[in-house]
Amino acid sequence: MPCAILVNGGQKFWLDHLKSIYDLLYKDILINVRTAMSSGFIEVINHLDIDKMEKEEDQEYFVTVLNHYLKDSDEKIS
Repeated sequence: MPCAILVNGGQKFWLDHLKSIYDLLYKDILINVRTAMSSGFIEVINHLDIDKMEKEEDQEYFVTVLNHYLKDSDEKIS
């Protein structure tokens, strides 16, 4: 995902194409898929420069995703 964002133009490409794909992958039933997605999460945020996103709900989306990843890490520890 980070590479796709970097190569294809950042926020516009993210909002038009990748966000819907990311939604499917970070919620996947397989822990391996979610773990792979979480490993590139910080790079996604850096490439999208979320501080400059116009809509607040676009920024809040990443908080939701992060909370989802944190739940996964809690489940692994338990």
